[in-house]
Amino acid sequence: MDKKRLDKYRKRLEQERKAILESIQKSRSAEADLEVASNVDEGDVAVNSYQKELFFALQDSDAVRLKAVEDALNRLEKEGWGLCATCGEPIPIARLSAVPWATLCVCCQDRKETAKTAQNIKP
Repeated sequence: MDKKRLDKYRKRLEQERKAILESIQKSRSAEADLEVASNVDEGDVAVNSYQKELFFALQDSDAVRLKAVEDALNRLEKEGWGLCATCGEPIPIARLSAVPWATLCVCCQDRKETAKTAQNIKP
């Protein structure tokens, strides 16, 4: 892949990292605001508890995505970016354009998801 295209993906990954970090910060700030709010009645306590759980889930999701983006930036520097971690084949440009932190080609991703689905269906 040419340097111009790699720079384009690097910039996109850096923007994604910045957006995730901002999302995490907003979530933490909103969570802190919940701590400050007074919990006068049981309804308020229940709503605050639910919102805290939601903030934790969002932060976990953001943390997973942040790690994937940072790993992609590291692979980009080491020239391993854009290759499937399973089969070693190049990941199609269309997939990288949609998900520049992808580690698997479409075929390997499908196999992984099919195996995971089959594992979840087992009685």
